Amino acid sequence: MSIRLKRLFDPYQVATSSGVKYTSPSSVRTRIDKLSFCNTSASSCWVSVWILPTGGSAADSTAVTDEKAIAPGQTWVDTNAIGLVMEPGDELHLKAQTATAVTAHASGTQVS
Repeated sequence: MSIRLKRLFDPYQVATSSGVKYTSPSSVRTRIDKLSFCNTSASSCWVSVWILPTGGSAADSTAVTDEKAIAPGQTWVDTNAIGLVMEPGDELHLKAQTATAVTAHASGTQVS
């Protein structure tokens, strides 16, 4: 068994449409250790998070966090996501209320 600490994606300004930010690789299970969002805009902005099984879609049934408001200049850590395990092929999707307002960071542990 191999265990590897990993930045799941480079810092990213979350888009206004749900999009894949990380896919757990083939034969690898990924645990989310930290998922944070920093609102760099002058207005409140919400974010949503989904973990989709292979072939799934962003919907209420796959939501981890739904439209969590983040105040201007604040950073929020999504404790709903911490510790969740993604199976091979599962996808992490993110969406924000306003484009270029929120920057996301994520790290995790990969086990193969």
